[in-house]
Amino acid sequence: MFADIRRKEICDIIKAQSAITTSALSKKFGVSIETIRKDLLALEKAGELVRVHGGAVLTPTADKYLSFSARLESQKTQKSEIAHTAASFIENGDIIAVDSGSTAVEFIGVLMKKFDTLTIVTYSLDVFQKACSYKNFNMILCGGFFLKGENSFYGDFAEKMLEQIRVGKVFVFPSSISLKNGICEHMPQFVQMQRKLISSGDKVYVVADSSKFGKSSLVKMCDINPKFTYITDTEIPDEIKDIYKTNNIQLITSEDI
Repeated sequence: MFADIRRKEICDIIKAQSAITTSALSKKFGVSIETIRKDLLALEKAGELVRVHGGAVLTPTADKYLSFSARLESQKTQKSEIAHTAASFIENGDIIAVDSGSTAVEFIGVLMKKFDTLTIVTYSLDVFQKACSYKNFNMILCGGFFLKGENSFYGDFAEKMLEQIRVGKVFVFPSSISLKNGICEHMPQFVQMQRKLISSGDKVYVVADSSKFGKSSLVKMCDINPKFTYITDTEIPDEIKDIYKTNNIQLITSEDI
């Protein structure tokens, strides 16, 4: 097979699957790993894909910002799934920190069904109000400047409060995730809050539905960190799981629990 024909087929595979490993391409086309690497380099230069360790992924696309109310209605099935999966990492009596956003609201509802006693730190008014009177949930709200559209607090006052807190587990719900651009957020006001949350915890769980992978948002929160636990739904393509695993990052779904 001529190189240009093979490269066109590689482009078609990437567009269909979002990601592929060099070993899978080598096996499919019956050529060496080095030949596939040259193909991927050429295709990256042409802007067709992004090379990553062990393979390639689609060039991250800009994710469109949706209002909080619109996000509450989107991807409901996936959000319920990942909220239950994330909750499986919690035990009664844990001290946790919870990010803001529509998935966080779904998550807190799951926690209220599964646990009696938790201490929860958050800067989301929705999360706080939903759980503040529930059983033995001890709620800590980090207040500061208030962003009405997102029903959450941000700024120096809230950040300084987070600096004084230490929790066992942190649950972050970003706007997008990609191997190239890292973990990103639409709202610049919340990025520093999320960074403070991450630094406050012994363990960090990054929770995002499958539609957020391979996307890019306005502000980078942090790089992909192999020490974090990444939770998504079962609609994530196997090829994306494979390429993340090749990069020492495991995507956990309900099937893995």
